[in-house]
Order: sequence, then C-alpha cells, then structure tokens
Amino acid sequence: MFPTKITYFGMSNTEYNINNREDQPTLWEEAPYYYIEADIEGLRGADISFESHPIPNAIGESSGDIFRRGKGLAISGKITGLNLSTLESGADYLQEMFAKTNKRKLVWRRWADGITVYLNCRVNQDLVVVEKIDSFNYSYEFTVGLRADDPRTRKLEDDSIYPDWQE
Repeated sequence: MFPTKITYFGMSNTEYNINNREDQPTLWEEAPYYYIEADIEGLRGADISFESHPIPNAIGESSGDIFRRGKGLAISGKITGLNLSTLESGADYLQEMFAKTNKRKLVWRRWADGITVYLNCRVNQDLVVVEKIDSFNYSYEFTVGLRADDPRTRKLEDDSIYPDWQE
C-alpha cells in the first residue's frame, strides 16, 4: 500500500481523499463505513522520446536528441466496506473523484522528507471497479489511469519543482 494519503483536487478545490491511514481505524465506528486503500505505479521516471534516422544503405540508425515527456500513472487498490451498501458508496465516491477529465492536482506527502508534492494529472483511462464478492469479505478492487503532461513533481506550498534536481 502507498505509504501516505492521496488527494485529488476537483472543481472549486474540492478535495477527494483516499488511502488515508488515519481514517482506517474508525471504519466501523463512523460514516462513511468504507475505506479505500491504493497503490500508485509510475511516479518515478517519465516517458522518453528521441529522434532517430536510418543510415542510408547501411545497418543501424543515428540517434538525435533525447527528451523526457509526460508520464503515465496507474492508481489501483481496494475498497473495503461494512456491507454491500457502503461498498457501493465507496465505488460511487471513486466514480465522482475520477469523473472529470480536466487537469487537476494529484497530491501526496513524500515519506522520507515529509514534503507535500503534486503532479498535474488528468484521467486518461477510466475507472474500472471489479464488483466481485468472496463470502463475507466486502471489498471491490479498482484501477484508474492518469496522465501527467509534465513528469516533474512540485511542492504544494509554492509550486516550485521538488526535488530541484529535476529542473
């Protein structure tokens, strides 16, 4: 499981939060009676593109400039609920969270240094919720794909690039 809370900002700075470990212990004691845990793949690195030209009448090619482009991210995880009704409420929450495809901030706190960073992302592969029940284990699995045009993380407090070696 990803080590910190994940926030995805909506319209008018609405905050959608998942993976909040502070909420997990109260799952059965207070609303909303469901918990969404998540993992993020693709936070490190970026897509790379380069220029290449074939060598006329020979084997091989000649490479040109190499550039880092955007990056693809996948958020996947599990919704756990008190019962089927709350499980579906958790799925509805995720649908609302990822309904819009405009660019928004995906925010998390770095584990080692405690700095809160973000990527500007948009949904590029719609939410998939696997509605499968095994005995009385009320949980659904989910996956959603995001795309960040700029692969560099930024500090939430001042929008500067962090860590600064990414510049």
